[in-house]
Amino acid sequence: MGLCSMLLFLPTADAYRHAELFYEMETWNWDELLLYLSFNIKVDFILFLYEFGIIQLGLTYGFVRFGWVVIAYLIYFYIYDCMLDSPQIKCLNRWLVLWMVILVVPIGGISSGLRYGFAATLISLVLCRRYLLNKTGLIDYIIIVVAIFVHFATIFVVPLLVANKLKIFPHTKKNFWIFFVVLFLISSSLPLILQLFPLGEINNYLLMYTEGKYSDTSYLSGNVFFWLPIWIGQVASLSLFVFFILYVPISHQSSIMYNLFLLWAFTSNYSAINGRVQFFFYGVGVFYLLYNAKLKNIQIVFGVFLFSIITGQVIGYRKHTVTRWPYLFAPYPVALQMDYDVNWIYNNVDPNTADLYLWQKSGH
Repeated sequence: MGLCSMLLFLPTADAYRHAELFYEMETWNWDELLLYLSFNIKVDFILFLYEFGIIQLGLTYGFVRFGWVVIAYLIYFYIYDCMLDSPQIKCLNRWLVLWMVILVVPIGGISSGLRYGFAATLISLVLCRRYLLNKTGLIDYIIIVVAIFVHFATIFVVPLLVANKLKIFPHTKKNFWIFFVVLFLISSSLPLILQLFPLGEINNYLLMYTEGKYSDTSYLSGNVFFWLPIWIGQVASLSLFVFFILYVPISHQSSIMYNLFLLWAFTSNYSAINGRVQFFFYGVGVFYLLYNAKLKNIQIVFGVFLFSIITGQVIGYRKHTVTRWPYLFAPYPVALQMDYDVNWIYNNVDPNTADLYLWQKSGH
């Protein structure tokens, strides 16, 4: 899967911007790297140290994605291995569970965005260890700090962990639905409410998530194959949400997920933030279903889940795989040489939009 990340996912969007910096960093020394970090990066600096390490090893940019995808799969296989000892899991089809684990890994998010997908994977490991595997220790806090240094946006999980520790969560599903509806309505009117307060630049920053460059207007452009994966992903998320509410009781163990659902409702008007919260529906939520749903129900859940995810991935990343998938069958040393070099990136990616010139011509 690390090879898939390197060969099939084009360096566009955030991956393109990081590629530009990567090739610039090839001429830097350690002092120049520290100078750049001191002036440009406030918290989430680990990716840049990681990229600098890749450069020092003489490897190409593709190995940045390769390495993080491999680590992400090792994390989820560790969770899978620990879960196999549970009596709830032993009665399930292990092949079904294994495929679920393989598809839960955010290979697209890590390959295209690098930082958040990997940081959220680290947080998912902590949540699964603490609330499903009943394993706690200093390592959990270290992982959380590392995740925040990878992408600062994951810090929203910290208040949720504190709330769980203080037993602040809806103790009944009736209370949950009341809070959910209220928070959803507040989110819908939040931009209007914020305008009443003198927040200055903070208000402008928040508006970017509803009306600006981070707002979800992607469905207004492109052809049907562009926005269809987006809606398939939403269907998968909503299906997972419904099954979770039906089959997972509210307890101290599951309260972290119910609070995540409330945060999801509160951020529903801010698509970029909402999508980051929604990641944990897959990264953690499916494991709760494995522990709580009955065999017949879980097969229905994962039938819907796997079909949605596979269909969305095939349609969404069709342009990545059409021309380059044969490289996966090449000898490994040859395949590793098929990375996108700096000349390919500069000749094929628009620096203004970080999209392929070919996509723009085809109305992607």
